[in-house]
Formats: sequence, structure tokens, C-alpha cells
Amino acid sequence: MFTQALNICVKTIALVILLNLGLSSLTNEKLEAQSEPANFQKVKAEFIPPKGSGLPKEPTTAGGTRPINCNEVNSCLVPLLPASVISKLDYYPLTVSERPTFYVSLPRTSGTAIFTLYQHLPSQIKKIHRFSFPVKTSGGIISITLPNSAPALQKDSTYEWTLSLSNESTNGFIRRVQLNPYLVQKIRTAKPLEKLAVYAAEGIWYESVETLAELMTSQPNDRQILTEWSVFLKSANINQEFIKQNFAPCCQAEY
Repeated sequence: MFTQALNICVKTIALVILLNLGLSSLTNEKLEAQSEPANFQKVKAEFIPPKGSGLPKEPTTAGGTRPINCNEVNSCLVPLLPASVISKLDYYPLTVSERPTFYVSLPRTSGTAIFTLYQHLPSQIKKIHRFSFPVKTSGGIISITLPNSAPALQKDSTYEWTLSLSNESTNGFIRRVQLNPYLVQKIRTAKPLEKLAVYAAEGIWYESVETLAELMTSQPNDRQILTEWSVFLKSANINQEFIKQNFAPCCQAEY
């Protein structure tokens, strides 16, 4: 009887020890989870080029020309696009906006910039809007939003834009597409970094950059945002010098 009672006692103690170990493990896991910042979002900011969006062609008749061998940040006008040289693009950069925002790196400069938008039609390239604005910057990436006075971009239509300043000019392409209703709803309720992940995965270039620009401007010292910016640029094979660039406030169009 004594031996049987002793065995039961030993088994009971062992069971209590195992339960305590299990509870301790669960508690440690919970504490580790709580130690992670509440606002940390695990996203994937890698840009995935769109498929079937067409192929840009050079030379264009829109008149946008870039100085030869001028792809260095802070030395001339460089568009923030997947390829600074149009001939290296094999797809049109996409937007989902009627009046998107364009990004260009400028050196230290001042003067009057002229932005021109052309629509690529089956039989012609048609100039549809032109506006100017003053620029005075010590250098950085400026944003240019298509004003309300410009016609809204049509869905499934391709456009070319040019920016001229101080005897230099640069150009780029843009094509407006429509996301499916599921993604539209997902973006509507998503946090900024989650929104970025959706845009980047769908190959939506202009809104990806816009989302990052807004985050970089509002939270310039956030390490995660800086990391996502670097990951995004690398995934698009963009000059890493852009990482060092500030987003400069600009620009008020003159109507």
C-alpha cells in the first residue's frame, strides 16, 4: 500500500511540474509577442512589374529628351520610374488614379518648370494639358500632381508626360488601369504599409511611390519605413542614391 501511494505521489508531482513548465512556456511566448511594437507591420514592399501593359517605344514625338548619360541623382532631372531611360522599360508604369502624382529628382535649381501631358491614341500622340509652376529647391525629389484643370486620365489609356526646367527636360510614361473590386475594398481599409504591399504586388507604380513618399515625409526617422523604401527601390532596380534623397515640398501649378 505504501509503495502504491508513493508512486501516485511521484506521478502527481511530475504532472504538476510538467503543467508549470507548459504554462511558463506559454507565458514567455506571450511576453515575447507583447514585446514586439504594436504598430509593427510585416509587409512586402517588393515591386512586381505588371504583365501585358504594353511596351513603350522610342523615339517619342512628345518632345521629351534627357541629357545624354544623365542618370545621376542630384546632377540633372531624373524621373522616379522603374527605369530612368525609357528604352530600358518593357512595360508601362501603371496608375489607378484619374489625376496621379509624378515624382522627379531635381538638382539644386530654381526657375519655372513646364509639365506637359500627352495621350497616345491609335493614330496620333495628342497634347491634352500643359501647366507651369515655380521651382526653387536645394535638391531632392519633388511631386507634381495633375491639377483639376487637366482632363482625368481615361481607363486603359496610355499617356506620356514631360517636365522641362532650365533648358533640361525629362519624360516618362503612365497607363491608367482599374483594380478589381476586392483589391479596391482591401486598399480602402488597409493601413499605409499594407496598402503599399497591395500596390507593389499588383505592379501599380505611381500609387506605390505616392504611399511611400507620404510615409517618408510624415515619418522620416521610422526605421521600418526606410527599410521598405530601400527594398522597394532595389526591387525596381532603381539607383540607390534615391534612398539618400529628401522629398522636397513642391509645387503649386500656375493656371
